[in-house]
Order: sequence, then C-alpha cells, then structure tokens
Amino acid sequence: MADFTSVTRGLGSFVSRTKSIDKSDINTTALVRRVTAEIYEPTGSNYSTSFMIASGSSDMHKIAYMSASLVGGGKIDGKGLAVGEMHDIALSYVSASTHVVVDLYR
Repeated sequence: MADFTSVTRGLGSFVSRTKSIDKSDINTTALVRRVTAEIYEPTGSNYSTSFMIASGSSDMHKIAYMSASLVGGGKIDGKGLAVGEMHDIALSYVSASTHVVVDLYR
C-alpha cells in the first residue's frame, strides 16, 4: 500500500483551463458602427453587445423610427427609448430611418 504521509504538498503544478480576463477592458465600450438611414446586419467581428439611440426626434417615444432584432430572439422598436441611454442588449439586425442615429457598441 502507498504511503502518502511523505508527499510534500503545494509543489505540484496546476493547469488552469479558465481563460484569463484582461481587467483593463472591463467597463469600457468601443463604437462598432453608427446606423442611420439604412438596414444593418452585423456579421463576423462587427457584432455588438449594446446599443444607444445617439440622436432622434422628440417624438421618439410615440413613433417608431427604428426597429431591431435581438440576438437571443425577439424584436424592439424605438417607442419609449430615451436618446442617450445605453442598453446592454445585443442586436442582430437594425433598421433606422433618417430621423434617428443608432450607435452599436462592444
């Protein structure tokens, strides 16, 4: 039978399978694309994780000047969205009229 009392603990190596996170990138955002007067479907490296209505009409809360599809499913329109407010929702499709500017961030 093996004698484990003579084993020195703490000298073994451990291989971490968890990807390290660069702490300098936390709480920072980068503009991926500004969408206005077009239909945009992000692909590849152009994905976004949040969006903001950068500018729009004062009637934004009543009229839908933009529409978007969510990555996980579902749809939203511009009704009730405040200009300048960041929304941490990934969009897979954005359609914006000439009256609104939608910024996509990562």
